[in-house]
Amino acid sequence: MKNRISVAFFLQISASLVFIGRAWQHILWEAPYRTLLWNEQIMKKYVEFFTKMSWTDFSTSTLIDDKIQLMTKGIGVYFLLCAVTIFVNKNIFSRIIISVGTLLLCFLAWLNYKENFFQLGQLLEYSLQIVAPFLLALYGNKLSSNNLTIQKPVIYWLTTAMIFTFFCHGLFATNFYPCPGEWKQMAMNFLRIDEARASNILYCFGVADFIFCGLFFLNISKKTALLYFVFWGFVSTFARLYANFHFAFWQDSLLQWTPEFLYRTPHFLLPLVLYAIYSNRTKFN
Repeated sequence: MKNRISVAFFLQISASLVFIGRAWQHILWEAPYRTLLWNEQIMKKYVEFFTKMSWTDFSTSTLIDDKIQLMTKGIGVYFLLCAVTIFVNKNIFSRIIISVGTLLLCFLAWLNYKENFFQLGQLLEYSLQIVAPFLLALYGNKLSSNNLTIQKPVIYWLTTAMIFTFFCHGLFATNFYPCPGEWKQMAMNFLRIDEARASNILYCFGVADFIFCGLFFLNISKKTALLYFVFWGFVSTFARLYANFHFAFWQDSLLQWTPEFLYRTPHFLLPLVLYAIYSNRTKFN
């Protein structure tokens, strides 16, 4: 049956889940703001000029640390506001709220990029997590339209974000950048295998990422490539919960790993939307 999936609705779902996941992370756990705020090379002159504190006093102050934690929780509350506003995106004020939330997501991506030694792949891998709120902020209610001037750029942005995300994932999986130990541990836990086999499997999926990105980019077999992205996006997202879940500590497991699952859901939801588009099963209203 045609015209079953609303692109605008799935963008709202994806963006809302990202914001909820990030809010959960900020309110209950931590976010990498200290990566910047405690960087002496960058921040010392600003700290000493604006606060009149020495760098040593600033970086060792428990009061400053408490304020950073309060700021982090405040940003988490703002992300919750964004998650709700996504579904009432009817005027310029709601688009401003979502736009600021999108900028905060970009800033988080940059902080992780900095924390990982400015590896470009680390930055671009966040593309699918940012593209949905970006499109909602950019187009707002215009997404609920069959106007081709809206549909074509939406498809372009979704496609670009998907290729960036999976290609950069492949860079890590094939050790172009050092493969994260967390990935290997998840593969070991998920499949009950040793580290060597986990590394080999991740490498194979990294190569597959490159192959299917190439097939999609060259317009050879777009729907097959999209099915792969949906499958691998779901497995790598669900692995955050399944591979790190311990029945003896189920509450702690869910509290810690659910946010990582939530803000990665666009890794399979948005390729699914693109698959529906190329199968002529979507609508923009």
